[in-house]
Amino acid sequence: MEDNKMNGESSNMRLRKLERRVESLEHKVSQLSSVFDVVGVTIKQLVTIVDSTTAGNAGTNRISSIKIGKAENTTRSSSRRLMTETQIKEAEKIKLERAVLKGADSESKFYVSFDPDKGRGVVALQCFNPGDFVLEYAGELTTKTEAKSREIIYGKTTSNPGCYMYYFKHKDVSYCIDASVESGRMGRLVNHCRTYPNCTTRVLELNGEIKLILVALRCVSVNEELSYDYGDHSNLKSCP
Repeated sequence: MEDNKMNGESSNMRLRKLERRVESLEHKVSQLSSVFDVVGVTIKQLVTIVDSTTAGNAGTNRISSIKIGKAENTTRSSSRRLMTETQIKEAEKIKLERAVLKGADSESKFYVSFDPDKGRGVVALQCFNPGDFVLEYAGELTTKTEAKSREIIYGKTTSNPGCYMYYFKHKDVSYCIDASVESGRMGRLVNHCRTYPNCTTRVLELNGEIKLILVALRCVSVNEELSYDYGDHSNLKSCP
Protein backbone atom coordinates (compact mmCIF):
# COMPACT_ATOMS: atom_id res chain seq x y z
CA MET A 1 0.00 0.00 0.00
CA GLU A 2 2.83 2.39 0.89
CA ASP A 3 4.61 1.65 -2.42
CA ASN A 4 1.39 2.29 -4.37
CA LYS A 5 0.93 5.59 -2.56
CA MET A 6 4.51 6.66 -3.36
CA ASN A 7 4.08 5.65 -7.02
CA GLY A 8 0.86 7.63 -7.21
CA GLU A 9 2.53 10.71 -5.71
CA SER A 10 5.44 10.34 -8.13
CA SER A 11 3.06 10.17 -11.11
CA ASN A 12 1.21 13.27 -9.90
CA MET A 13 4.49 15.17 -9.61
CA ARG A 14 5.44 14.17 -13.14
CA LEU A 15 2.05 15.26 -14.46
CA ARG A 16 2.43 18.64 -12.76
CA LYS A 17 5.88 19.08 -14.33
CA LEU A 18 4.45 18.27 -17.77
CA GLU A 19 1.60 20.75 -17.24
CA ARG A 20 4.16 23.44 -16.39
CA ARG A 21 6.05 22.60 -19.58
CA VAL A 22 2.84 22.98 -21.61
CA GLU A 23 2.19 26.39 -20.02
CA SER A 24 5.77 27.44 -20.80
CA LEU A 25 5.40 26.38 -24.44
CA GLU A 26 2.12 28.25 -24.79
CA HIS A 27 3.80 31.38 -23.39
CA LYS A 28 6.70 31.04 -25.87
CA VAL A 29 4.27 30.65 -28.77
CA SER A 30 2.50 33.82 -27.67
CA GLN A 31 5.80 35.72 -27.46
CA LEU A 32 6.93 34.51 -30.89
CA SER A 33 3.61 35.47 -32.43
CA SER A 34 4.03 38.99 -31.02
CA VAL A 35 7.53 39.23 -32.49
CA PHE A 36 6.28 38.17 -35.93
CA ASP A 37 3.50 40.76 -35.72
CA VAL A 38 6.07 43.48 -34.94
CA VAL A 39 8.19 42.33 -37.89
CA GLY A 40 5.12 42.63 -40.11
CA VAL A 41 4.46 46.19 -38.91
CA THR A 42 8.11 47.18 -39.48
CA ILE A 43 8.01 45.93 -43.07
CA LYS A 44 4.79 47.82 -43.68
CA GLN A 45 6.49 50.98 -42.37
CA LEU A 46 9.35 50.36 -44.79
CA VAL A 47 6.86 50.16 -47.64
CA THR A 48 5.48 53.57 -46.60
CA ILE A 49 8.99 55.08 -46.62
CA VAL A 50 9.67 53.68 -50.08
CA ASP A 51 6.35 55.11 -51.27
CA SER A 52 7.21 58.60 -50.02
CA THR A 53 10.79 58.66 -51.36
CA THR A 54 9.95 57.31 -54.80
CA ALA A 55 6.86 59.40 -55.48
CA GLY A 56 8.47 60.74 -58.61
CA ASN A 57 8.49 57.32 -60.22
CA ALA A 58 5.07 55.73 -59.81
CA GLY A 59 5.96 52.60 -61.78
CA THR A 60 9.06 51.83 -59.70
CA ASN A 61 7.13 52.62 -56.54
CA ARG A 62 4.42 50.06 -57.32
CA ILE A 63 6.98 47.37 -58.19
CA SER A 64 8.94 48.00 -54.96
CA SER A 65 5.78 47.78 -52.88
CA ILE A 66 4.79 44.50 -54.51
CA LYS A 67 8.25 42.97 -53.92
CA ILE A 68 8.36 44.03 -50.27
CA GLY A 69 4.81 42.81 -49.74
CA LYS A 70 5.78 39.39 -51.11
CA ALA A 71 8.88 39.35 -48.90
CA GLU A 72 6.73 40.18 -45.87
CA ASN A 73 4.33 37.32 -46.58
CA THR A 74 7.16 34.87 -47.24
CA THR A 75 9.04 35.83 -44.06
CA ARG A 76 5.99 35.60 -41.82
CA SER A 77 4.81 32.36 -43.43
CA SER A 78 8.22 30.64 -43.18
CA SER A 79 8.79 31.77 -39.59
CA ARG A 80 5.39 30.59 -38.44
CA ARG A 81 5.79 27.29 -40.28
CA LEU A 82 9.14 26.62 -38.58
CA MET A 83 7.72 27.61 -35.21
CA THR A 84 4.70 25.38 -35.72
CA GLU A 85 6.74 22.31 -36.66
CA THR A 86 8.96 22.67 -33.59
CA GLN A 87 6.08 23.33 -31.22
CA ILE A 88 3.97 20.50 -32.65
CA LYS A 89 6.76 17.95 -32.08
CA GLU A 90 7.23 19.09 -28.50
CA ALA A 91 3.48 19.13 -27.86
CA GLU A 92 3.10 15.63 -29.31
CA LYS A 93 5.86 14.30 -27.06
CA ILE A 94 4.32 15.91 -23.98
CA LYS A 95 0.92 14.48 -24.88
CA LEU A 96 2.40 10.98 -25.16
CA GLU A 97 4.29 11.37 -21.87
CA ARG A 98 1.15 12.44 -20.02
CA ALA A 99 -0.78 9.47 -21.44
CA VAL A 100 1.94 6.97 -20.47
CA LEU A 101 2.13 8.39 -16.93
CA LYS A 102 -1.52 7.49 -16.40
CA GLY A 103 -0.47 3.84 -16.55
CA ALA A 104 -3.26 1.28 -16.17
CA ASP A 105 -5.82 4.09 -15.75
CA SER A 106 -5.57 4.81 -19.48
CA GLU A 107 -6.69 1.25 -20.31
CA SER A 108 -10.35 1.84 -19.46
CA LYS A 109 -10.83 2.68 -23.15
CA PHE A 110 -10.48 -1.01 -24.09
CA TYR A 111 -11.70 -4.47 -23.20
CA VAL A 112 -10.16 -7.93 -23.56
CA SER A 113 -11.85 -10.21 -26.08
CA PHE A 114 -11.42 -13.95 -26.68
CA ASP A 115 -11.28 -15.84 -29.96
CA PRO A 116 -11.06 -19.67 -30.13
CA ASP A 117 -8.29 -19.45 -32.75
CA LYS A 118 -6.31 -16.37 -31.68
CA GLY A 119 -6.96 -16.43 -27.96
CA ARG A 120 -7.14 -13.11 -26.17
CA GLY A 121 -7.18 -9.78 -27.93
CA VAL A 122 -7.84 -6.11 -27.18
CA VAL A 123 -10.81 -4.13 -28.55
CA ALA A 124 -11.19 -0.34 -28.57
CA LEU A 125 -14.15 1.31 -26.86
CA GLN A 126 -13.46 4.67 -28.50
CA CYS A 127 -12.06 6.06 -31.75
CA PHE A 128 -8.39 6.88 -32.24
CA ASN A 129 -6.76 9.07 -34.86
CA PRO A 130 -3.40 8.36 -36.53
CA GLY A 131 -0.56 9.15 -34.12
CA ASP A 132 -2.71 8.90 -30.96
CA PHE A 133 -1.29 7.03 -28.00
CA VAL A 134 -3.11 3.73 -27.60
CA LEU A 135 -1.40 1.46 -25.07
CA GLU A 136 1.93 0.84 -23.40
CA TYR A 137 3.61 -2.52 -23.93
CA ALA A 138 4.29 -2.70 -20.22
CA GLY A 139 6.80 -5.16 -18.85
CA GLU A 140 10.35 -5.44 -17.58
CA LEU A 141 13.07 -3.81 -19.65
CA THR A 142 16.06 -6.10 -20.00
CA THR A 143 19.03 -6.81 -22.23
CA LYS A 144 18.86 -9.06 -25.25
CA THR A 145 21.24 -11.57 -23.61
CA GLU A 146 19.15 -11.79 -20.44
CA ALA A 147 15.95 -12.13 -22.47
CA LYS A 148 17.35 -15.06 -24.45
CA SER A 149 18.24 -16.81 -21.20
CA ARG A 150 14.73 -16.26 -19.90
CA GLU A 151 13.22 -17.72 -23.07
CA ILE A 152 15.01 -21.00 -22.36
CA ILE A 153 13.73 -21.03 -18.77
CA TYR A 154 10.18 -20.17 -19.82
CA GLY A 155 10.24 -22.98 -22.38
CA LYS A 156 11.02 -25.50 -19.65
CA THR A 157 8.37 -24.22 -17.23
CA THR A 158 5.01 -25.92 -17.78
CA SER A 159 3.16 -23.42 -15.59
CA ASN A 160 4.31 -20.46 -17.70
CA PRO A 161 1.34 -19.16 -19.81
CA GLY A 162 3.55 -18.05 -22.69
CA CYS A 163 6.52 -15.98 -23.77
CA TYR A 164 5.73 -12.30 -24.31
CA MET A 165 9.15 -11.00 -25.28
CA TYR A 166 9.47 -7.92 -27.49
CA TYR A 167 12.97 -7.39 -28.89
CA PHE A 168 13.97 -4.03 -30.35
CA LYS A 169 16.94 -1.75 -30.89
CA HIS A 170 17.12 1.83 -29.67
CA LYS A 171 20.09 4.12 -30.28
CA ASP A 172 22.11 1.14 -31.52
CA VAL A 173 21.52 -0.80 -28.29
CA SER A 174 19.48 -4.04 -28.22
CA TYR A 175 16.74 -4.32 -25.60
CA CYS A 176 13.78 -6.50 -24.76
CA ILE A 177 10.53 -5.85 -22.93
CA ASP A 178 9.61 -9.00 -21.04
CA ALA A 179 5.85 -8.96 -20.47
CA SER A 180 5.51 -12.68 -19.80
CA VAL A 181 4.20 -12.20 -16.26
CA GLU A 182 0.42 -11.72 -16.06
CA SER A 183 0.15 -8.12 -14.96
CA GLY A 184 -3.34 -7.10 -16.02
CA ARG A 185 -1.89 -4.66 -18.56
CA MET A 186 -3.44 -4.92 -22.01
CA GLY A 187 -0.58 -3.95 -24.32
CA ARG A 188 0.89 -7.45 -24.12
CA LEU A 189 -2.37 -8.95 -25.41
CA VAL A 190 -2.62 -7.03 -28.70
CA ASN A 191 -2.54 -9.49 -31.60
CA HIS A 192 -0.38 -9.61 -34.72
CA CYS A 193 -1.51 -8.45 -38.17
CA ARG A 194 0.82 -8.03 -41.14
CA THR A 195 -1.65 -7.07 -43.87
CA TYR A 196 -3.68 -4.24 -42.32
CA PRO A 197 -2.60 -3.38 -38.75
CA ASN A 198 -4.10 -0.35 -37.03
CA CYS A 199 -1.25 0.27 -34.59
CA THR A 200 2.52 0.46 -34.62
CA THR A 201 5.22 0.49 -31.93
CA ARG A 202 7.32 3.46 -30.86
CA VAL A 203 10.07 4.02 -28.31
CA LEU A 204 9.58 6.82 -25.80
CA GLU A 205 12.15 7.97 -23.27
CA LEU A 206 10.36 9.23 -20.18
CA ASN A 207 12.33 10.60 -17.24
CA GLY A 208 15.33 8.51 -18.25
CA GLU A 209 13.28 5.33 -18.69
CA ILE A 210 12.78 3.58 -22.02
CA LYS A 211 9.12 2.85 -22.74
CA LEU A 212 7.60 0.84 -25.57
CA ILE A 213 4.21 2.14 -26.66
CA LEU A 214 1.57 1.47 -29.28
CA VAL A 215 0.26 4.41 -31.30
CA ALA A 216 -2.52 4.43 -33.89
CA LEU A 217 -1.22 3.78 -37.40
CA ARG A 218 -4.56 4.74 -38.96
CA CYS A 219 -8.06 5.61 -37.74
CA VAL A 220 -9.34 3.06 -35.23
CA SER A 221 -13.10 2.63 -34.87
CA VAL A 222 -15.18 1.73 -31.83
CA ASN A 223 -15.32 -2.07 -31.31
CA GLU A 224 -12.35 -2.59 -33.63
CA GLU A 225 -9.71 -5.05 -32.44
CA LEU A 226 -6.21 -3.62 -32.04
CA SER A 227 -3.34 -5.15 -33.98
CA TYR A 228 0.22 -4.42 -35.05
CA ASP A 229 2.91 -6.12 -37.08
CA TYR A 230 5.17 -8.30 -34.93
CA GLY A 231 7.82 -8.08 -37.71
CA ASP A 232 11.32 -6.64 -37.62
CA HIS A 233 11.97 -4.48 -34.56
CA SER A 234 15.65 -3.86 -35.23
CA ASN A 235 15.25 -0.14 -35.81
CA LEU A 236 12.15 1.21 -34.08
CA LYS A 237 11.22 4.85 -34.53
CA SER A 238 11.47 7.07 -31.49
CA CYS A 239 8.78 9.49 -30.32
CA PRO A 240 8.56 11.88 -31.88
